[in-house]
Amino acid sequence: MLIEYIGISFSVRSKIFWIVASTNPTTGPVNFKFYLNTPENLRFNVYDMAGKELENIVVEGNPGENKISYDFSKYSSGFYIYRFEGSGKRDVKAVKIIKR
Repeated sequence: MLIEYIGISFSVRSKIFWIVASTNPTTGPVNFKFYLNTPENLRFNVYDMAGKELENIVVEGNPGENKISYDFSKYSSGFYIYRFEGSGKRDVKAVKIIKR
C-alpha cells in the first residue's frame, strides 16, 4: 500500500499505520486516521500519567482509510497517553490538553 502524507509517499508493509490528523496540544477533539489492509477491530485506550485507564473503546476498522474522533475536553489540563492496538501492533503517544 502506498500512502501520501504531507506530500511524502511511502510504502506500508504492516497491517496497520496510524496518523494523528489534528494538532497537539488540543483543547478538545483529536481526529485520528488509520489505514488497514484487512477488516479488524482495534482497541483505543486513554490513560492518565499515573497509568490509570480512563477509556477503552473498540473501533471497527475496514480496509483502507478509517477515521475516528475522540473528545479530550472532558479531562483537565495536562498530559495523557493514548494507545491503538490491533494485530499484535501498538501505537502509543501522548497528547497535551490545554484548558482556557
